[in-house]
Amino acid sequence: MHIPFTCTRCAEEGIAGYPTGYVDLSDDGKHEVQCERGHRFYVILQNPKYELLMDSGALALGDGYYREAVASFAAALEAFWGFYVRAVARKLGAPEDTIPRLRKELKLSERRRGAVSLTHLALTKTNYAPGDDKVSAQLGKRTPTGFRNEVVHEGVFPPRDEAVAYGAWVYETILDGIAELRTHAPEEFELELRTPLADAHQEIFQREPEVRRTTHYIGTLLQGGAGVPRRAFEAVLGHWSQANAWQSLRLEEAT
Repeated sequence: MHIPFTCTRCAEEGIAGYPTGYVDLSDDGKHEVQCERGHRFYVILQNPKYELLMDSGALALGDGYYREAVASFAAALEAFWGFYVRAVARKLGAPEDTIPRLRKELKLSERRRGAVSLTHLALTKTNYAPGDDKVSAQLGKRTPTGFRNEVVHEGVFPPRDEAVAYGAWVYETILDGIAELRTHAPEEFELELRTPLADAHQEIFQREPEVRRTTHYIGTLLQGGAGVPRRAFEAVLGHWSQANAWQSLRLEEAT
């Protein structure tokens, strides 16, 4: 994936359009870039990781890589589960210095699923039920977890319709979780969004205080579906794919 950026110095001099250039997506959200005029700075991406992983899955889906799409959608859900658990832990009064340890302890997917079930119960007083039964018929009567395991661990190549059905299930599950957090833990939801961004700015400032830093947010698939009423996955996917056709063009240029 690529991230578009604009050089703020060029913009101040009135010579920059949008975008100034592109940079490969970095896992930690911190991107060291240099524009064509030699201005060096950092672009810090504000999007949470689960949004980017959903976009990665959408790109793979559009390019016909259905197995890779399922793997990215699965990773997006697990990343959101971790996000959800940390936000609810804050809501329940967990000290801030315990959150980094919690992140490390939830690396295994089984732990994340168990933790999200427990924190969901504590937050909403209801059992966690992400609609597994509603999608199983579209996945060959498999549960989403069973389908995901076959694709990711057994190397199964799914057909497009199953990859789309799984992506739609992940999309709905994440948006349902976001809605719950916005309703029951809005401050903690926003804090979980802001903390990685603030940490990234602080880390770069301590290391290179003289270098400029800019915060960037890209429009994502999940953002496109977050309105009221919620838009269906395939409708959002079609619009998002058109808006992000430049990603495939950039890949062709690189090769």
